[in-house]
Amino acid sequence: MWLKALKIGLPALIGMFLIWAVVDRFDQAGKVRELTLQRDNCIAVAEGKPGVPEVCPAQIAVHIRASARAAICEQALAGRDLYAIRAACSEQVKRAVAERDAAIAERADLRTQLAQADARTADAVARAEKRATTTATRKADNDRTISTAPRTADGLVRCDADCLRRLSGEAGSDASRP
Repeated sequence: MWLKALKIGLPALIGMFLIWAVVDRFDQAGKVRELTLQRDNCIAVAEGKPGVPEVCPAQIAVHIRASARAAICEQALAGRDLYAIRAACSEQVKRAVAERDAAIAERADLRTQLAQADARTADAVARAEKRATTTATRKADNDRTISTAPRTADGLVRCDADCLRRLSGEAGSDASRP
């Protein structure tokens, strides 16, 4: 009896195992096809092609999203688009952009101040040169006036009213007045 049961049971058992193996193989092949498609979609999304990062495993999807935000942030930084920078970039990048913009504004302000200081210096130099020229001219005129003034017997200069007017900078003499 055991032999009969073994004769019938053993081939049935082998048949059932073979049927299960074939079904399992097709089931596994379907899972492999699904995973291959999922992998291809994940690779396409990671390379920047349109798609949904959720087809990838969670850890990879997080990195893909971060990479996409970084690419958008890079474009915003290259185009100096403040709205896009505020929308796409992290706080550290926003802070760095704000510091950069503040430094640029400070540099422009310092350049303006330097230009104004240069202009004031140039004006001061021009005024000093004019003052020196005026002083030198006045001194030369005074020296000429003193050298042409009449002298006393002991050689001292005797300056009359006309001489004093010329020394004070007034032109003319009594003879030229009406």
